Amino acid sequence: MKFISHKLALKTLGKTHNLVKKGGFFQEQALIHSYVVFENLSQAKRYQKQGYLALSQDALDLAYAIKENSELRKFVLEKRMSLAIKVPLSIHMIRTRITEWKDKSPCDIIDSLKKNVIVLEAKRKYNIQEMLLPQIPMLVNFDSLFLPALESDIKIIPEYAQSGRFICSDNQKILPTSININISSRIKVSQIKKYIYANQDYIESQLKLLEIKKFRISELERKVWNEGNQKARKIGEALGLEEYNVRRKKSDVHKKIKSLFEPKSHKGVVEKIKL
Repeated sequence: MKFISHKLALKTLGKTHNLVKKGGFFQEQALIHSYVVFENLSQAKRYQKQGYLALSQDALDLAYAIKENSELRKFVLEKRMSLAIKVPLSIHMIRTRITEWKDKSPCDIIDSLKKNVIVLEAKRKYNIQEMLLPQIPMLVNFDSLFLPALESDIKIIPEYAQSGRFICSDNQKILPTSININISSRIKVSQIKKYIYANQDYIESQLKLLEIKKFRISELERKVWNEGNQKARKIGEALGLEEYNVRRKKSDVHKKIKSLFEPKSHKGVVEKIKL
């Protein structure tokens, strides 16, 4: 049994000249859907660290149940024979075919799978659990389970403020606005800890992509700021900081507070912060 997983990836499409800004360019980028296929646990872990959906316990349990269900295996074999599908399919063959899915979201694929003629034929002859419906065409055509159609034990989902095709000026990048970790109700706390430990490098890399809000003031900055007009040397001695770092942190906090809400000059230009 093989498994097909998914992640949302950012792809640079190229540069187009910006007529408004002399000598400037727009960097055109798009969020695309990336799919991979694998057949063992070590491959699954490698792709999981790259941001693809993990191999969940539901997927493993379903793969075992399918293997033991003689009626389902018989139906899949008959459909393959009628469609002249040669098995076993190689990983390379499946990868070649799923590269065509870059413009298709998992939801689009799942909807089309449920309407597939193979599913309609199976529903006429068998009692089938709803969660299995999108898997039947995948089993027939790819000898694989489609992970996005199944519940994940844990999955890391980068959220973007914009979706689809968009323009990004110069060398700016479209970055995620948050990182969501979705957790199944079946999972144990020990499994969550194990998952986070195993994926800490990937999670750290995703967290580094998040934009730090300009008004976010650290605990140490708060302590420095709350000391008021005391001399930087005294504050530094109390907090274990160099005098220069105290002044720098005061300056940073001042800028953050001022940038949140400040008056404009008569020219319509924001006045510079004076420290």
